[in-house]
Amino acid sequence: MNCRVLTTPSRTKVFFLLLMQAFLLYLFIQYSLNPELTETSVEDGSDHRPLMVDKSTIPPTAKPLAILASERRVRFIKEYCSKSKEEVIRTYPYFLDYLQTLLNWIWMVSPKHHLFYCATPKSGSTTWKSYIMEDLKINWTGLDTHDAATSYIGSLEVYNEINLTTVEFLETYRPENRFLFVRNPWARLASAYDDKIKDKKWKLKNLCIGWEIYQNVKKVTFEQFIDCILERPERLLYQPHTHPVSSLCAVCHMDYNVIFRGAG
Repeated sequence: MNCRVLTTPSRTKVFFLLLMQAFLLYLFIQYSLNPELTETSVEDGSDHRPLMVDKSTIPPTAKPLAILASERRVRFIKEYCSKSKEEVIRTYPYFLDYLQTLLNWIWMVSPKHHLFYCATPKSGSTTWKSYIMEDLKINWTGLDTHDAATSYIGSLEVYNEINLTTVEFLETYRPENRFLFVRNPWARLASAYDDKIKDKKWKLKNLCIGWEIYQNVKKVTFEQFIDCILERPERLLYQPHTHPVSSLCAVCHMDYNVIFRGAG
């Protein structure tokens, strides 16, 4: 693989192009909705958890607003990819280098639920992995949720059984339910800072060059975090917590049919 050394201006440009592309896509699929539509959760009256809904059994006039909003997002994603697929694909991670992370941590599957779920970090992925494993009656007491999900609902086994290239897998694997959560990318970045950086600054070494200068700083500010990322924005393509959802979930290859909006 040929690598190109980026100058500081081009690094800055790459970072903001990636982030702005994600932000514009978010706006495209979110604010093109009817502004009077407000999403509500589809909940179980007993424990207030989201339900798996068979959309075909709900009369069109009775569909929950969250389902209607999801259907519109799906249409907008298809329209966006029909016009800008090559541009989106250029931001995809190097699948060969990143494949184990994608299969074990991001692309989740559940044959029982006929489900493919793109578990984007900082968009409720821990909660949804827990819901899926609880419904499968999996006991992961004592294990980290993400480690347990890797073992029980990671897509590596399915991927190996199908025996296709990564792109072929994404373009042909079609369980009945294929869903992801979108979130304002600026909110995701702020959440990554709060969760991974503010009180755990050693994580900076996974994101950027020059992180050592903050070792004696008690609390790394958000501005310092951004400055550190700008030193090497291409690291975004290897860090799920900052990687744009549009490319992390390969939205122009996997045909998602449920797209919900996370908080923020």
